[in-house]
Amino acid sequence: MSLNSKEESKNESDIFKSGFNPTYSDSQMLNLFNSERYGLQDLLTQKVTEITKRRAVETPGYTMKEKDIKSLKGSLLVSDYEKAFPKTIKYINERVFHGYDSRFYVGCVNEQSSFYAQEYTKSDFGSTFFQYFPTEIKTYFEMNSLKYTLTMNNEKPRTFIKHNQSFLNLFSGYRFNKNDARDEARIARGADGVEFIWDHIKNVWNSGNIQCFEYDHDWLCKLIGGFKLKTMLYLKGKMGAGKSIVVKFFIEILGIQVSCILNNDRPITGQFNGALMGKSICYLDEIVHDYNDFKSLYNQLKPYITEDHIAYRNLYEKLKLLLNTTSFIMSGNYDMIKLDDPSKGDDRRIKVNDVSEILQNNEYFSKLAKYMADKDVQYAMYHHCLANCKPEWNELNELKKLPVSDTKISMIQQALDSATLFLKSMVNDIRMDTYIKPLDLYQAYKVWSEEADQKKQIINKMTFLNKMKDYKPFVSFVENYRLNGGNPTNYIKIDRKAMIDYFTLKHFWNEYDDINDKKDESKMNYYDNLEDENTKLKNEIEELKKQMAEMAEMKPKKNKKIKTKTKTKTVVIDEDTPNDDEDDDNCSGLEIIIDEIEV
Repeated sequence: MSLNSKEESKNESDIFKSGFNPTYSDSQMLNLFNSERYGLQDLLTQKVTEITKRRAVETPGYTMKEKDIKSLKGSLLVSDYEKAFPKTIKYINERVFHGYDSRFYVGCVNEQSSFYAQEYTKSDFGSTFFQYFPTEIKTYFEMNSLKYTLTMNNEKPRTFIKHNQSFLNLFSGYRFNKNDARDEARIARGADGVEFIWDHIKNVWNSGNIQCFEYDHDWLCKLIGGFKLKTMLYLKGKMGAGKSIVVKFFIEILGIQVSCILNNDRPITGQFNGALMGKSICYLDEIVHDYNDFKSLYNQLKPYITEDHIAYRNLYEKLKLLLNTTSFIMSGNYDMIKLDDPSKGDDRRIKVNDVSEILQNNEYFSKLAKYMADKDVQYAMYHHCLANCKPEWNELNELKKLPVSDTKISMIQQALDSATLFLKSMVNDIRMDTYIKPLDLYQAYKVWSEEADQKKQIINKMTFLNKMKDYKPFVSFVENYRLNGGNPTNYIKIDRKAMIDYFTLKHFWNEYDDINDKKDESKMNYYDNLEDENTKLKNEIEELKKQMAEMAEMKPKKNKKIKTKTKTKTVVIDEDTPNDDEDDDNCSGLEIIIDEIEV
């Protein structure tokens, strides 16, 4: 998949070779025009001669009048102007384009040697370029009705026709042309460097993990082969480990004109993302942003990683919906991205590498840098990637087969919200596998958040309960359940074993989590007995209320009302299991509410 396809004509292929300068210049255009300024006069003379000869056969001595010559000049076709000024018109047509969006696009090159089409309104184009056209070129330009549709395609030349429609391809082109003949001598000279670099990717980028290294190898080969990858490589490790130097080596192979190196995330999180338009690779290196933007960057990156088309916009320009050609690599010494809420599903876009913590010596890095700068090594690596590029290799499916790296597990655990952390804290709680009222569970969550000095945001009750519904594999919502003969009530029941298994599968546990194999059953039974006693006391109180009401109805007194006053007495139960000799007032862990009635 090269921009220089075999189907191109020689002229089309020349557009993307290093000798072609796509930048428009008034002086260059005028120099070309001056070299063929008599082209139109010569063409008119030729036409007048041909007409005179034909007419002289019928009318001997015929001579064209001045008005007939002017009329002939006014009837010239676009093709006539192209014959009269071939160099000038070719120069303009390769650099100035009229779009179907009524805008004009002029070819330019930025400081990174990247081609881009500068957008102009009709009035701006007229005052900037058109007014400097010679009269004959203005006439041609106004007559030429060819218009272009903007596109982004790394398999096509700068302009091409498809379905009888002309397209302006904004893709800049690669450094190497894969249709050129292989230079086996250069490849042989660079072979040792290629092997050394792949060993570095295996031992440093992936800490010697063969399976993860093979993924990176296939990923990079497919990138150099001209494909857009729908996963991102994330390299997080110590400074000086050898992350950035290798990424920039592959950028050199692709070409700086189709590459983008960002140290801030504004082109991704902001509204002007034109810097990414037509890039084959975007390298996010040591992104600097506020803590609150960690998650925002991840969410904004999703479509850029996986979507086929992206709407691009530069300042003062219209949106352009174009093919998304950009693959992403991110590296840094600290966390630069926060994964989405793990309870909503597993991340399937980012391959997080376990970068080696062992730093190589100066001799090693001197050798690596020498290979990176070697043009033969770059050339040999390019052809190695072409030879090993597998278009059918599916990076999304292959990512699912990889073991989750320790670095990614750490990122998953850092992304857990406060409700999930609360559930983790309950793993050894006696309330597991029991029926809990939703409000009681939420109150316990709030108490835990305050006691744990929880820095994550405390969510409201509805959000909390909806969060519990996300954990259906182990959280059950039981409606209208009669607990110990009580009134029908809604409860939540958390299956402890299922929660442990689910959190293990999702990598939510860390080395500091203490998960006991068995809960204290005696303590559990003790609290169950207190629950029963509490329910029994409440039932007795209700019965007393009924009896008092019946007595009041049997013996009413005139002009005297019966007033009922309710007082609440709270009995606190101690956390430790009380001895039989201890007073009930020392109990805790559960509150017994007793209503005293006075008449």
